[in-house]
Amino acid sequence: MTTTAPQKPQTLEPSQLLEQELEPEQELELEQELELEQEQKPATKRGPSPRRILAVSIILLSVGAIAAITSYPSLHEFLSTEQTEDAYVTGHVHPVSSKIAGTIDTVLVKDNQWVEKGQVLATIDPRDVQVELDKAEAHLFKIQRDAVAAKQVVAYAARNKSAVSENANGSIGQAQNSIIRAEAGIPAAKADVEVAKQKLVEREAELHKAKLDLGRYTALASEGAVTLESLDATRKDYDVALAARDAAVESVGEANSKLDQAYADLKISKSQLVNANSIALQADAADAQISVNAEQEVSSRAAIKEALADVESAKLRLSYTKILAPIAGRIGKKTVEEGQRIQPGTALLAVVSKDKWIVANFKETQLKDMRVGQIVKIGIDAFGGREFTGRVESFSPASGASFALLPPDNATGNFTKIVQRVPVKIVFDQDDTRQFEQLIGPGMSCDVKVWVR
Repeated sequence: MTTTAPQKPQTLEPSQLLEQELEPEQELELEQELELEQEQKPATKRGPSPRRILAVSIILLSVGAIAAITSYPSLHEFLSTEQTEDAYVTGHVHPVSSKIAGTIDTVLVKDNQWVEKGQVLATIDPRDVQVELDKAEAHLFKIQRDAVAAKQVVAYAARNKSAVSENANGSIGQAQNSIIRAEAGIPAAKADVEVAKQKLVEREAELHKAKLDLGRYTALASEGAVTLESLDATRKDYDVALAARDAAVESVGEANSKLDQAYADLKISKSQLVNANSIALQADAADAQISVNAEQEVSSRAAIKEALADVESAKLRLSYTKILAPIAGRIGKKTVEEGQRIQPGTALLAVVSKDKWIVANFKETQLKDMRVGQIVKIGIDAFGGREFTGRVESFSPASGASFALLPPDNATGNFTKIVQRVPVKIVFDQDDTRQFEQLIGPGMSCDVKVWVR
């Protein structure tokens, strides 16, 4: 049986050992040995090895890639947003003051308390105003009684005048109708007279003919030329003609009588019209008294309105003794105390509503891509790194300098162009601020970022 002699382990150079896979600790030891060997060897003109250059390049590329990846969100945000720190929270701050002078009776709220719209905040001693209301109501009652009396006087005078006026109007109407009838009867009566006269002429002509016939037949009868029967017939015609003439004379008399009666009726009707007009004048005289009484009634109604206005004014002033919250919100800047004497317009406290928004003053050069509805990230200094969400609601119609007390005048002197700032209204996302409504208040500083891309 042959045995193999143990082989001596092969010794490798440090540069050869780098080609093998080693642990990190072994790599560090080999690198140190290589550095020591290089220091001991004489310097040569040979440059770094390609492997070393490749390793360094890989390391640098890796570091650059990591830096690019880590900085991409910040770079993307920088390129996609417009931001400013010139921003603050604002809201509706309603100052509450008194509308009347008086002494504070009770104060019903505390600092920072939440109140509802219409809630009583404080009361003023109402006794002075109550006295004014009592006096106004008493004066109103007196004026109302005077107005009732004036109305009754007017009603009585109106009824009396109405009766007289109706009588006068009736008499005038009757007289006018009588005059019309009388005037209408006169032409008819005249026509009847003419007709009667014409008939009388005809009847006289007939009588004259009958008379001539009778004389002629009588002479002929005495000579025996005609019979007695013819003479009797002629005498009969004469008698008939005579009777017709007498009837025509009576008709003319009757027609003249009717004409005279028509003239008499016309005269009577005109007299009745004069009497009726006299009664009407009396009614007109009553109208003057009624007008005076009516003016007194109108004055009474005006006095009632004035007294009612005084009563309503007193009631309104009495309601002002209760100082009410104009809106729902929290109490702030409370300075009112019980027993304090106040004047109209004295600031007592303020009510801050829950509606809050942000006014961000952006440079005019930042508004190029900014639009209504864009998403906004909001940071409020009071909450550290907490970030809220909102959106752009509107833009101011002018720059902030235009609304300043003393706006700049660039038309005189040396002109220096200054970038203006334009206020932008930003509203909160209500769901995002639901737990912070009582903590966010007007005046807090913020920084905002508007995502424009």
